[in-house]
Amino acid sequence: MISIRKWLLLYTLLIALLLVGCVDDEKEEEEIVATPPEEAEVDKTITIRPEIDIMIGFDKGGARASRDKHCWEEKDKECSLEPTLPSEFLDSYIVNPIKPGDDILFQFAVPGNDFDFPEPDSFIAYMQEGDEMKPIEVNNNTIQAPLTPGKYYMSVKAIWDNELKGETIYAFSLMVKE
Repeated sequence: MISIRKWLLLYTLLIALLLVGCVDDEKEEEEIVATPPEEAEVDKTITIRPEIDIMIGFDKGGARASRDKHCWEEKDKECSLEPTLPSEFLDSYIVNPIKPGDDILFQFAVPGNDFDFPEPDSFIAYMQEGDEMKPIEVNNNTIQAPLTPGKYYMSVKAIWDNELKGETIYAFSLMVKE
């Protein structure tokens, strides 16, 4: 059996080792902290990423979509985005249930209630077929769900082409069933 004095000595040594180890770590952290250069430029650009609300059937609520990519045009940069195949990054994402032929409405919302952000001038919708994205007809910001039951990967590109110029693409998946 170990006496209380030996336990106290062992306990004191353990505390001392821990304190020495912590002091050394603090010194190493101080040595690797780099000071920023004085003439470093600060990027003051604000990137607005509007969120899309995809309404499945006008009375059934919204669907979940994931942002694929976006681009805002500048003097020396023009946007011309193509969607990524949604199956490449939506595999474990929420699948939105829908009935065959239901309407799917696209609307945009910008975070912050006091910000006046224009609605897109047009939408282009796509449905993934194999390794290709096929365009789908959009009327009044609305498309129709496929008529055949099954899982579908889709994308929607919103285009701003007036005072604000840019594009953003969102992807979503549907499970069409009766």
